[in-house]
Parts: sequence; C-alpha cells; structure tokens
Amino acid sequence: MFDLVVKNGKVIDGTGNGWFNADVGVVGEKIGYLGGIEASEGDRVIDVDGLFVAPGFIDFHAHSDYLLLADPHAENKLVQGVTTDISGNCGFSPGPFGLKWLVDWWVADKPKDENGETIWTVDWDEANKICKKELGYTLDWKTIDEYLQKQEEIGAALNYCQLVGHHALRAAATGDVIRNPTKDELKEMERLLDQAMKEGAFGFSCGFDIAQKVDAEEFVKLCEVVARYGGFFANHFRPLYFEEPNFPNMELREAYPSLSVYEAIQIAEKAGVRMTISHLTVDGRANWGKSEFELKMIDEARSRGVEIVLDQIPFLTGGNYWRTRLIEILPDWIRKKDVEDILEELREPETRQKVSNELREGVPGNRMARGLRRPFWEDAMTIVYCGTTRELKWKTIREIAREKRMDERETILELILENEGLVNVVWFTRSDEETIRIMQHPLTMFGSDGGVLRAIEREMYGKGEAWNRIPNPRVYGTFPRVLGRYVREKKVLRLEEAIRKMTSAPALTLGIEDRGLLRKGFYADIVVFDPETVMDTPSYVDWPPTYTKGIEHVIVNGGVALENGKSTGELHGKILRHKLERS
Repeated sequence: MFDLVVKNGKVIDGTGNGWFNADVGVVGEKIGYLGGIEASEGDRVIDVDGLFVAPGFIDFHAHSDYLLLADPHAENKLVQGVTTDISGNCGFSPGPFGLKWLVDWWVADKPKDENGETIWTVDWDEANKICKKELGYTLDWKTIDEYLQKQEEIGAALNYCQLVGHHALRAAATGDVIRNPTKDELKEMERLLDQAMKEGAFGFSCGFDIAQKVDAEEFVKLCEVVARYGGFFANHFRPLYFEEPNFPNMELREAYPSLSVYEAIQIAEKAGVRMTISHLTVDGRANWGKSEFELKMIDEARSRGVEIVLDQIPFLTGGNYWRTRLIEILPDWIRKKDVEDILEELREPETRQKVSNELREGVPGNRMARGLRRPFWEDAMTIVYCGTTRELKWKTIREIAREKRMDERETILELILENEGLVNVVWFTRSDEETIRIMQHPLTMFGSDGGVLRAIEREMYGKGEAWNRIPNPRVYGTFPRVLGRYVREKKVLRLEEAIRKMTSAPALTLGIEDRGLLRKGFYADIVVFDPETVMDTPSYVDWPPTYTKGIEHVIVNGGVALENGKSTGELHGKILRHKLERS
C-alpha cells in the first residue's frame, strides 16, 4: 500500500530525458514506486488526468532569511512549484551574529546618517526593535545552527538551505560592512564561516547592493574555507557602475569588457571553490551583446577545470524588489517629508532647480537615483502607474521628455507634480535576446531573487492603490514564467531541459543526493502542472497580485502543500544541512 498515489500523469523525471506515462507511489516521505499503480493501492489518490508530474522546483537564488520564520507557509513559493529554497544570497544571511547586526535588505525604513547614507550596522537593542516591528519577533539566536534549529521548531512549508553572507560576516567580526577588515578581523570572519559550514551551511555568498570596499583576496580567503567542506560560492558579480571599483588587473579592461565575470573566475580558480555566478544578466542597453563573451569566458574556465555554474532571473526588469514610486528617487531631505510638503516645495523654482541639480550629480545613499548615472537610463525607466496622466502608462522617461520637450530629469519632477506624487515606475534594463542566450546555456539554473512575500507585505507613505508596495513578479512567478513564456510560447527550451535546470541541476550543485529527481528512494518533492496553461501573471499595478496559473499540486516530503492551486497550510518542509566533505 502507498500513503499517496499521483495517478495518470506524464512524468518528467528531472534528468532531461523525455516524459513517460506513470503513476507515482509515495510511502512516508519518499517515492516508493514509479509505474502502473491501482487506485485501490493508495490511501489517498490524486488523479492528475494527463497533467505533467515533475520533481519539486529548487529556487537556487532566494532571500527567505528571517522571512520564513515570520511566515512559514511561504505561499508565494508554493504557487510557483518551489519545494526547496536556497537563501543567504547576495551577502545577506541571518547569522552568524557578533559585534553588530547587519540591517538586512527587507528593512523598510533603514537608518541614515547626517549625509543621507544608509547605516548598515546597528547595536542589538536597535536590531531587536526593527525585527519586532517588522517581523514580529526578536533575535534569540547567534549561530547558523541556532537559527536553523529555530526554523525547525516553527516548521516550514518547503525545504530550506542556508548560505552565509559576506555582509553578515563583516558585521559580526568588524561591526562594519563598508571598510576592508584588518588581518585579525579577516581571521575572525574565516573562523565564523568555518563554524557555520560545520553547522550545515551550504556555502558562502557575496553581494554589492552595499557599495563597500572589497578586495578580491578577501573573497579568496573565505572561499578557501568553503572549499575545504565541498561547499560553493554564490558570487554576485561586481557591478561596473560603482565608482572606482577595486578590480584587480585593471589593464585588462579592454580585453575583458565583462570584467566582473573575469574577476569571479579568478577568485574561484585561486580558491579552488565551486561557484555559481548569481543572477547572471546583461544589465543596461549599453552592455547588450556582452553575454556571448561572458559565456565564452565561463566555458573556457570550465575547460581549465574551474567548476562554475550560473543562475538567472527570467525577467527583463531589473532594480528593486518592489515597484518603485517615482517620488523615491528624490534626495532624502525632501523625500522624507509628507507628500503635500514635497509638492509644495517642488513648486518653488529654487527648490526644484536644487533637486534637479542633485539628480544630475547623484543623490548620496539613494540606490534608485544612482541608476540615473547609467547609460540609456531614460529608455529603461518606464511608467506603470500615473494618477492623472494615465495615457503615459508604459511610456519611458525618454519618450515623455521628447513629448514635453524637456530635460529627462526635469520630466521626472514634472510628472511628480502633475500627478500629485502618484507615479510608479519599473526599470526594463534587459533584452529578451540576451536573456534567452543565457537561459539556453547548459549550466544555467533559475532563481527568483525573492523571499517569503507575506512576511513583508506593507504599505508606505499613505493609503490606496498607488501607494502599495507591489512586488516584482519574480517573487511569485519565476518558474511558471520559464515554462509558459520560454518553453511553450517562445520554444527556446525543451520542457524536459527546463525541468532539469529547475530540479536535478541545482540539487547536484548543492550536493543534495536524494532530491531533484523522481526516482524510487528519493524524497517525494513533486509538482503537478498543466503545460498548456502554466504561466506567471505579471503585474506591476494590481494588488494583491494574481499569483500564477497552471501549478495544480505541490507535494513536499510526501505531504500535500498545495492542492488545486491553493495552499493547504500544512508544514511538511525540512531544514536541510550540507554534508561535511572535508579534504
């Protein structure tokens, strides 16, 4: 007898091989049999009537740290077929803790200094106030092991794997994230990372959302720790638009236009560590065309024995986790005021000129305003909501500026005034051609770059439709988007190959031996979907979002977590720990 039978499905087993007709029998948490099974042999039967049955999807680049504690049901993950979440990416992680707490990415109102720059580390009293206010709990752990134990006590709807973030290590060992550590401080970072790896972390990540000073050698030293345990390095490649990036071998800029990828390869090769290049993309029209060269560099490195893989966000929008209010691009000294006061001040010619000048020069500490220094930013910033001039929706700032015969930065201020601040934008910085080229590379996997949504749903600066922080569709629609847009519609990937990239490929990279395939003895992480309807339903203007279509059932460790597209509320996930492989 089987505890659960998934009957009459077309099985895609995760290997990349073609689908086959089979029933899947589940005994306890694991798959007991694939083949013909009578309905009478199952205590519970889900008849999927010709739908496709695949291993559960692995979100290879996620940000559910802290958030899964606040909402263990993780519905926005389940509705896209995700059964395993890899978090601790881009340098952020919930530990290890030490001298100071790192102000994590999800903190809505980050503390600022007198110059408007974000204060990235705070003492523990302030840290607990932030966490209690935004997530509903205080920080009662210090190590990665203690954090994972806490998540185990609460439970989770999906499986969870932890990386250790570079920012978190710096905060713990130095009390800072901006400056380079001393030799002794770097030794302490290495010690903390070594301990975390012993406690089950899968590896180490870095990020450049914080424009800090980092020498490549610092990453090499930390990656050498990870390599001793067979872990991997999630490298958020260094953006080229940061001022005076501290790249090694600057004379190679002409030979290597994608210098950040070159640097990542050098780190991995020197440290002898397995590495993924996180959310590889070609951001900004000025860089389109470079993916071909980047992929060639990666293939050449692989031929030398450097173990590198890639992950990708399959959306053309870059930038923020949320749809952005245009008013947020303004300098802090005016942005933090009430909307009515902002509008009143912008109507004053002297103030308006001052703001325009600051937008041109670069607003300190304002990540969105920094985007105005990129080439072709006017073609990327796109209106998605306009309170009064609604005919401007889906037009770019460049198009609107030409219509108004105004400077682009002046156009931004004019739009804010015309619409009383009710203007929202997204950045379309990527091309479909580049996205497809990266997607088709055999080493590419997929990641949402998103966390657990309900844990941080909130409104800012007022009430009503235009003020809600509407999430980027990648947070709830990454995997259905690949299956719907790129497999079914564009036909740039075989269905079975897309599933391999979502399942067995990330499982092998993580070193998880009993997930990622539909095979007897493997854990029963299963997704059932309709290949004719599966699709994300992306919206930058609707709240709440209609999540996705076509993901019908999700099974996690043999338990039904999503049934007929709806969460069951059951917590069948496991906290996974990396198996130590010390050389």
